[in-house]
Amino acid sequence: MLARRDHIDILKSGVRKWNTWREENATVVPQLSGADLRETNLAGVAFEKTDLCKAKLFFGAKLDTNILSEIQTNWPEKLATIWDDAKKDWDIDSALLEQVKKPDWHGWSESEGKDQGE
Repeated sequence: MLARRDHIDILKSGVRKWNTWREENATVVPQLSGADLRETNLAGVAFEKTDLCKAKLFFGAKLDTNILSEIQTNWPEKLATIWDDAKKDWDIDSALLEQVKKPDWHGWSESEGKDQGE
């Protein structure tokens, strides 16, 4: 199932709006499959019942430590997906993937998040 545009729009409109929407629509299962969450502020987002394994492109996203750790452990390639201009497609950066897999890696610096995918 593909991501629903309205769900992505709510998420990208801010943490408070997303969390309020989730409280008011607790029976809705958010559809974020294939969503580009690059550089999105996801710190404090209520992701209950949201399948993050189907979302992609978390590079530079602001993530809570527990969510970052879960993605890093289970789907590190999602943190190392970058735009390849030559292919005109998303690709996994092997060097970045190795960095992400390190146990002492805890996210991107501000400059890394801004430079990626431009």
